[in-house]
Amino acid sequence: EDSHTELEAVKDQLSDLVDAASQHADHVQALQGDVRSLRGQLDAEHELLAARTSDLEAMRGDLQATLSQLEHVTASKESLKEQLAKQGREAASLRAEAAD
Repeated sequence: EDSHTELEAVKDQLSDLVDAASQHADHVQALQGDVRSLRGQLDAEHELLAARTSDLEAMRGDLQATLSQLEHVTASKESLKEQLAKQGREAASLRAEAAD
């Protein structure tokens, strides 16, 4: 009779252990699903970041081209100012000669 009671107690403990192991396995599977989902989100964010980086690099190239154009225009403007100043001096010199 005692051995039967002990056997039932061991059987109950084993049943509890099996239930706990099953719950643990379910929890692990749920966590694995969460990890897969997070990995998918991370991959999507990485792709988005790569696309944005590419866009920014293209914009930087456009801005560098625009800056180069502005530098060229500025240099041309300075050259024209110098030419106008020279022509103004020459005109003043010619007027002075004509007045003499």
